[in-house]
Amino acid sequence: MFFVKGCDASILIEGNSTERTAGPNLSVRGYEFIEALKVVLEQDCPGIVSCADIIVLATKVAIKLGGGPDYPVQTGRRDGLVSKADDVDLPSPTLTVSQIIAVFKAKNFTAEEMVVLLGCHAVGIAHCSFFQDRLYLDTNEFDSNMDPDLREQLKITCPHGTISNNFTLLNQNPMNSSQLDNSFYTQILEQRGILPIDQALARDPLTHATVLRLSLNATLFNVTLGNAMVKLQAVDVLTADQGEIRNVCSKFN
Repeated sequence: MFFVKGCDASILIEGNSTERTAGPNLSVRGYEFIEALKVVLEQDCPGIVSCADIIVLATKVAIKLGGGPDYPVQTGRRDGLVSKADDVDLPSPTLTVSQIIAVFKAKNFTAEEMVVLLGCHAVGIAHCSFFQDRLYLDTNEFDSNMDPDLREQLKITCPHGTISNNFTLLNQNPMNSSQLDNSFYTQILEQRGILPIDQALARDPLTHATVLRLSLNATLFNVTLGNAMVKLQAVDVLTADQGEIRNVCSKFN
């Protein structure tokens, strides 16, 4: 989710075998919105604002509008000159907690920051392919501890033995499914997590205490998420004479 080379706007490039076409990125939306912002900015200040900066600024606004925290954003990023599907290496939703802690640690994030960033799953969707095997007894990933009402509901969305592009909300609380808050943690404590890694956060001794604290303290979630987003926006950025500032976000100059 977090470590695609989107920090240099490489995900925006159209074409065969670009990052946009990689499996983990197929559910990404909002390209047209970023492109529309770029058109306006090019009219007012051509060649100044990179597509990478637009992504980060738009993310900040989206988080704020969704009920999440406000946080400072630095600008000055440059856009990348390479976009390859093979370069996309996102953490799999089937990783163990220990494995995903290691992935985030490699990018200088703590286990607590990892749990907070995955809390952004308070909004968004997941396709059946990412969780369907948790629903059925004859699979290796069957989750007997999942809330039984949720399991039956998801079986309707993802019928047994089918390959479907159907999806469900990551946050199954209908009152909060579009709100970025700490309700995600209550959901996974109630065994209503959708992705395997999300549910594992509430069960694993390495992260259970953090999940519990965040579920009980909305302010802690907002403060920690804001700080983590500041760190996230600085991962693998291009600055100075690196890269370029694209004229159109979906194409290299």
